[in-house]
Amino acid sequence: MPVQRIEIDTKLWMSDRLFEVLNVTPEGTVFLRAFDNREVLQRKRDDIALDIGAGVARLRLPPPRVALKTVSMPSIEEKLRTDIALLSPAERKVFERRWAYIKAITSAQLVELERERTLAVVKSVATDNADKRPPSYATVSRWHRTYVAGGRDMRALFPNTRRRGRRTRRLPPEVLKIARDVIYENYLTREQLTGRRTYDALISAIDEQNNRPGRTSQLPFPSLRWVFDEIRRVADPYEIKARREGKAAADQHFRAVYQGPRPYRPLERVEIDHTVLDLMVVDDEYGTVIGRPTLTLAIDVATRMIVGLHLGFAAPSALVILRCLRNIIFPKHEIVSRYPSIKNTWDAYGVPETIVVDNGGELHAATVEEACRRLNIRMQHAPRKTPRYKGTVERLFGIINTEVLTGVP
Repeated sequence: MPVQRIEIDTKLWMSDRLFEVLNVTPEGTVFLRAFDNREVLQRKRDDIALDIGAGVARLRLPPPRVALKTVSMPSIEEKLRTDIALLSPAERKVFERRWAYIKAITSAQLVELERERTLAVVKSVATDNADKRPPSYATVSRWHRTYVAGGRDMRALFPNTRRRGRRTRRLPPEVLKIARDVIYENYLTREQLTGRRTYDALISAIDEQNNRPGRTSQLPFPSLRWVFDEIRRVADPYEIKARREGKAAADQHFRAVYQGPRPYRPLERVEIDHTVLDLMVVDDEYGTVIGRPTLTLAIDVATRMIVGLHLGFAAPSALVILRCLRNIIFPKHEIVSRYPSIKNTWDAYGVPETIVVDNGGELHAATVEEACRRLNIRMQHAPRKTPRYKGTVERLFGIINTEVLTGVP
């Protein structure tokens, strides 16, 4: 039964008249006001409790104090009309497990289900009941909302297994086998046939089986929507991506994305990379095309400031890396003074603690490694084909090519 309390705003019927509680004194005196003629009565709480027990009075439960969008009230009301004796053994087991956690949380008198205290109660109940897979905080919170919305009636925690739909496949096993073969031979291939083409192939395969001599029964034809659903049942999204586009594309698409290193000191982590700019440089005097310049850029991850660069037409090499490293370490006053149009200063310089580079051959040169050892610089190589390991400098290249160089003749 739901918990019934005589408190302020509680509604109750007495002698076929509806009253609301105006106040309850510490001594147990209850002030009631009638809805019909606004008459105010005064009664002892114990007397009202005896009348409720005798059936002379009854409480009208208040509406749930949770947002109704978070619970299904029709489902809860249906469960409140169900007797616990009608539950199957499996449903009874699910209910008793839920009730063990909710009862413990109710006894702990948690305020708004604080996360840490709730998880502590869940851990204690799981230990006492040898529950190897205790529910999460979100699951327990959902159970508690359902319990409160049901007027704190334990029956609100009954499982909804009886509302489930079909548990067997509608189509015969022979059609399912044909569909699986057709999906693997047509859709899950590097040719990347469309779902519609796969559906047409399935219809042809079933029609071929139906036209075989001596066949007594005809196989049913599934719908196009069923084929798309069956594709998702046959293979998970990763396998679909891998079979249609290759394992590398699947790994890239479904990789786990975590927050990268977040340094807190300048020059703690400097990322270095090369890019060929979207520019074609032409000689001013003769008009001949020189080529596209290669920009080697170094950016400090903590401050997001460019700390060094090298711009030229030579391919990435050990010499280019050493020149960029020299530009990182020394002050930039002389460089800035060459260009009077620059108004701001370039104050970033110093020896970096760690430089993050790719796996190019020039970065494994003995001269580069020797220079880093002498300067006590830790060189960290990113894995092959993983630009996300140098996400800061890669993002900067995108900004340069799409925003800075846009419109340059």
